[in-house]
Amino acid sequence: MRIVQTHTVLVVAGYLIISLLRTILKSGGMEYPFGGLKDTIKSGNAVEGFYEHEKLRNMLYIYRPVKHAADLEVILERTEDQSADV
Repeated sequence: MRIVQTHTVLVVAGYLIISLLRTILKSGGMEYPFGGLKDTIKSGNAVEGFYEHEKLRNMLYIYRPVKHAADLEVILERTEDQSADV
């Protein structure tokens, strides 16, 4: 039961963060639909697999982004500009 509750809280927190990011980007002149922004954040190439470490012995499975999408770079720059203005 706790796993379901934890998952629900994390999903709601993620949607809240995406909504706040949409608001920040909209004030900077960039409009994204909610699903489009979520897909942009998830985009890019990634490394997926077991982390190789002698003590872990393939116990840690990772999903690590390697390259950002072009739109994601613009979003990151805009959020940095907005945070500098505050």
